[in-house]
Amino acid sequence: MSDEGAPGRNQDDTAPGAVLVVGDRRVAIVGPTQTGDVTSINVEDSQEGAPSSPPDVAGTEAQPLLPGRGIDNTLPTSSLLRVSALGFTFFLLFCAYNATQNLQTAVNADLGFWGLASLYFSFGFLNPFAPFIVNFLGPRLSLLAGIFYVLYISANIYIIPAVYIIASIAAGFGASLIWSAQGVFLTCYSVPHTRITFFTGLFYGIYQTASIVGNLLSAVLIAVGLDLEYVFGILAAVAAVATALFMLLKNVAPKDREGEKSVKDLLLATLILFKERNFILLAPLGACFGFFRAIYWGILPSLVGEDVVGIVMTCAGIGQVAGSFSWGPLAERIGVVRTVCSGGVIALIAMTLLVAILLFRETSLAWFIVEGFLLSLTDSAFETQGQSTVGTFWPEKACGFSAYGLVHWTCVAVGMVVSSFVPPVVIIIVTTVLLCCALFSFAVLMHVIHW
Repeated sequence: MSDEGAPGRNQDDTAPGAVLVVGDRRVAIVGPTQTGDVTSINVEDSQEGAPSSPPDVAGTEAQPLLPGRGIDNTLPTSSLLRVSALGFTFFLLFCAYNATQNLQTAVNADLGFWGLASLYFSFGFLNPFAPFIVNFLGPRLSLLAGIFYVLYISANIYIIPAVYIIASIAAGFGASLIWSAQGVFLTCYSVPHTRITFFTGLFYGIYQTASIVGNLLSAVLIAVGLDLEYVFGILAAVAAVATALFMLLKNVAPKDREGEKSVKDLLLATLILFKERNFILLAPLGACFGFFRAIYWGILPSLVGEDVVGIVMTCAGIGQVAGSFSWGPLAERIGVVRTVCSGGVIALIAMTLLVAILLFRETSLAWFIVEGFLLSLTDSAFETQGQSTVGTFWPEKACGFSAYGLVHWTCVAVGMVVSSFVPPVVIIIVTTVLLCCALFSFAVLMHVIHW
């Protein structure tokens, strides 16, 4: 460990049980973790006459030392591995789900729009209740809700409209649980929290690879002449394997212990965020992102068609993965606001191109591939930076992710419903106006309020 920034300290100063005085703080040294990082606990104000003997550290949870104070701030290997494992399990589940979702409006036409709308209405409506279940069951057991994705995919094997809609609603319930749990997992795994943008980008970079592999798998299966019933059967089996692998993740517990409150208190903890100034300024980004995804997931596949939608969305997946790995490090270099605005500029270009495709009735596969790639870059930008911003303002609180998800997924559902009877050009124009408002609101939040 480097002694830079800590003049006059000898090697014994950081032995387990020693107490360092850093500024006006007393830091008790516990010792190296399994990753070799020195950790500290029981940080308290230094006062005159304070006893020099080390405090009792038995049974106290160790926390990483604060960065920038002469302590090695390298990323713990355990954090990298845990975030990577979390990303892989979500990658496997969404290999199956993304491929299924992108076939909905192309295969099931208007029923596909209504199925996705039912799914995301359920997701948005049940999101405020998700923290209670996540905290009651624990984040890891909550991930068993992935079984509802299996049921949803299986409902596509033989379409019965009523069963299909019910399965869509159930999948929305499952989604509210696994994404609320994912937010807690990611925030708790991201140590130190000052690098949360890096860990968020790492998770979504791995997870978004599903957009390539899943869509490529469905495209290949359809290209070789396999019936859709067998395609959906294979995808359902993949989702079942992913759900089983969730149980191998190291469990965590939100530190605010919201699960010990009543359902009423927990619901209020989520809804009360809608009165906070910070959330009011962040909500437009979630709403805009919701309508944007209705275009990306609903309108684009319906224009492309069943035969080549897998190819277009595979290329889009490449952009999504590239963006997910790039937006996090970029945000650390140029700031979150400039990163989100960069994604917004790409979104405006994508909207303009899509309007041109619609007005000139362009059917070239190349144009659809370019459109999908641009939409995917924006999707990954808003996804990673929106999640990391929620984690920054409400760390380790499931209600923060729940409230943001309520806004976002409800707007996805509204966009899907409207897309079934409103001309796509109108939806694009409304989304563009909302995008400009969202970027302004986000800039105010981060530059004027937060900093």
